[in-house]
Amino acid sequence: MVISYNVNGLNEPIKRSQIFRQCNKLGGKIVLLQETHFKEGHTPHLSLRHYPQIYTSNNPQKKATGVMTLIHKDLPFQLREKLIDEEGRFIFLKGQIAKMKVTITNVYAPNQAQLPFLH
Repeated sequence: MVISYNVNGLNEPIKRSQIFRQCNKLGGKIVLLQETHFKEGHTPHLSLRHYPQIYTSNNPQKKATGVMTLIHKDLPFQLREKLIDEEGRFIFLKGQIAKMKVTITNVYAPNQAQLPFLH
C-alpha cells in the first residue's frame, strides 16, 4: 500500500511519532510525506524500525516545503538511482521490487506558479 500525506510540519517529535505509527498501522509499504518543514541540516535523526529506508529533500532557506519518502522493511526495494531536489520539492527513486523495475515519485508542487514549476 502507498500512503501519501501532507503532514504540514514534522518538527514536533510527538506528531512525528504519531504519523509514523499510523502509517505503519495502515499497512503503508511506501510512504510519501509532503510539507515536512525541515530546514537543510536540521532534519532530526530518524531511526525507524519499520522504515529503514528514508529519503528526504529539504529547502536550505525555507521551512514551507520538504518531502520525505519512507520504504517499509518488508518491501524488498533495491535503490538503483535517485534524484533529490535541492529546494525540497521532489524525490525520484528508481529501483527494483523483486524483479520489477519501479520509479517512486514524491512531489510537492507550489500553490502558485505551478506551470513554471512543471516545466
